[in-house]
Amino acid sequence: MQPKSLDILSLNFPRMVTFLKKEYQKGEFHADLLMRYLHSVGNLDNKNLPPMKKHGSFFQRISNDHSFQLPEIIACDRVGQSEKVLLQFDDGARVEMVLLFMKNHITLCLSSQVGCRQGCNFCQTAQMGLKRNLSGGEILSQIFVARFLLGYSPQNIVFMGMGEPFDNIKEVIKAIEVISDQRGPWIPKRRIGLSTCGHLPGIRELTRIIRTSDPNLAWHRLNLTVSLNSAIDEKRALLMPINKGWPLEKLRHAITDYLHVGKGPVILGYVVIPGFNDSEVDIEALIDFIGDLRCQINLIPYAPPKIVTLTPPRGLESFTHCPSSEEHLDPIFHRLLKKGFRVYKRDSKGREQASGCGQLGIDIMQNARCKPSENIQN
Repeated sequence: MQPKSLDILSLNFPRMVTFLKKEYQKGEFHADLLMRYLHSVGNLDNKNLPPMKKHGSFFQRISNDHSFQLPEIIACDRVGQSEKVLLQFDDGARVEMVLLFMKNHITLCLSSQVGCRQGCNFCQTAQMGLKRNLSGGEILSQIFVARFLLGYSPQNIVFMGMGEPFDNIKEVIKAIEVISDQRGPWIPKRRIGLSTCGHLPGIRELTRIIRTSDPNLAWHRLNLTVSLNSAIDEKRALLMPINKGWPLEKLRHAITDYLHVGKGPVILGYVVIPGFNDSEVDIEALIDFIGDLRCQINLIPYAPPKIVTLTPPRGLESFTHCPSSEEHLDPIFHRLLKKGFRVYKRDSKGREQASGCGQLGIDIMQNARCKPSENIQN
């Protein structure tokens, strides 16, 4: 079956070869040419590039069969070092992606789902529930929007946008295969990060992929971030319902198994919520959980949504309107540092525009005062 619309974007080289052999009686040469052309131009409609002159009839057939429409940019809002972009797909589904402008590179934060089913109580996306998964092509189309419509060239990719990547692992893996291919965007796996709320089957599946794949494909270099946020089961279950089914002991076992094959370290994200998970007891529990794990701890300031007010669940009323600052992170940072752990204080870029950690959700951007990006190509 021929790929339709954005699906052609998710064909890695082997699948592209299979597709062209079946539908066009072409082989590896044309698959290589088509992938490089598609990912360097961003469409299948330009007839003026050199490859078109020599292989015009082939590209004409491909263009006629598979022209595609990138998602529509509904709004862009750049504040400081981040730009949040609201996109709409053909079926009306909307997601947000975020560009983070670092000193020497641009990081693109991708969404893998429309909404999320995991229900984390500090996360705005979770309040949407899960609408649907994104296809591999829809995930890749966000990179196309960044590169060919907004004019940016991201060097790093993180799956930290809307959705739990491991709830959509098949399509996420398909996207990563293309992203890291030299014929595609060619962003190496060491510059790609997967973030999970603690999805044990997903971590185990990634472990299996690394263990069984060709080492030259470098799956062991992929970066894995686990959102921890508390090392006390009862507290973590309040924040993150996933902990009820896959508690901390099981999570630690899964991380340990992953570290046997992954180059690591695993990044443990810890959102510091004043008055909830920053006490001496919380810090000691965190130290015990880390133990001898080969990990990096990222301390992240809690950034509650500014525009949509969430109704806190019982036991969490205290932090809903209490963003944390560097002062809240300092005691935990210094304690972990003295223990010899690799620990960083992370600035949650985009807090002013609700594009920081846990703040993505289309209701926020639809109600916000949005301004178009100056980089949008007409």
